[in-house]
Amino acid sequence: MTAILLHTARTAAPAATRGSGRITATRWFRVVTIHTETIYAVDGEPLDEQKLIEGINLEVASGGYFGWGEQAAIEAHVAENYPGYELIDAWPIARPVIADEF
Repeated sequence: MTAILLHTARTAAPAATRGSGRITATRWFRVVTIHTETIYAVDGEPLDEQKLIEGINLEVASGGYFGWGEQAAIEAHVAENYPGYELIDAWPIARPVIADEF
C-alpha cells in the first residue's frame, strides 16, 4: 500500500544582494518528492517501510523561464532541507494563496 500525503510549506523568498540595486525575480514551483518511512504499530513495533510521496510549494530565484539554474536551485533546496527525499518532478505554478495573509 502506498500512502500519498499532500503538504504545503511556505519558504522564504531568495533576496537580492542589498548593495546590487537589482531586484531578484522569484517564481513558485510545485515539487513532488518521494521518501521511505517506517510504519509503526500502536505498541511501537515496526511493521514495514512505505514509500511516501509529498508535494511541496517552493519559491526560487527565477531567470524568466524554467531553465537549468532553477532546476539546480530546486534540487539543492530539496537536498538541503529534506534529507532522504528524492526529487520526482517540479513544474511552475502561480503564487499560492496563504490564508494568514488576509
